[in-house]
Amino acid sequence: MGVSPKGTIIATRPTFKWKKVGGGASCEVRVYKGTRLLLKKTGCKAHSWRASKALPRKVYLTWKVRGVNSAGAGTWSTALRFKIR
Repeated sequence: MGVSPKGTIIATRPTFKWKKVGGGASCEVRVYKGTRLLLKKTGCKAHSWRASKALPRKVYLTWKVRGVNSAGAGTWSTALRFKIR
């Protein structure tokens, strides 16, 4: 479901993009450094979201997304890994 970012990127405030979630009225996004949650966004109506603050450079980060509708939250996508130069 997640599309980007993945691999090595330049932007410290990347835009997270994902494919449309079936049946999802909105989405939740989570960004992690290891097991530590760095950012979260709930209620995303579009298929993208720009990080609200700069993320750390030169460390691997992961992110995932899931759809949410009136029936509840779906399963999390497979986490994508990225690193900011």
